[in-house]
Amino acid sequence: MTLFFNLEKLIAEAAGDSIKFLKLLNSRTLRGNSFILNPKPLFNLPNLDTNYLVQYVKLAGRRDYFLYKTLDIITLDTSYFPELNISAIKTNPLLTINNRLINFKYEEIYNGTKFYKHQRQSSKEVS
Repeated sequence: MTLFFNLEKLIAEAAGDSIKFLKLLNSRTLRGNSFILNPKPLFNLPNLDTNYLVQYVKLAGRRDYFLYKTLDIITLDTSYFPELNISAIKTNPLLTINNRLINFKYEEIYNGTKFYKHQRQSSKEVS
């Protein structure tokens, strides 16, 4: 299942309140083009700092759904967003950064990462 939401409206309506942000996201009244794949397990994580979850959602919401549907890319390329605070992202246990790509651990666990399959095949072709 994919959860679609409007990231800009969500941020505006939450006004910096992480709890309100997550409640609004779960209410699904703010439909849009931002997406999270298989969100149910993500929202049921015990003892997770709410700020990490909000950061995860905000970053996931910046991805291009067309790239996901056509190329199976579920990462976020940081080179398109130079304003991102990379050091803050590195502390989030739900995210990893490889080169310039942010990986969303929970989506990779539950969906697999076809992107890496494509990347490995391309690397083998170059070798």
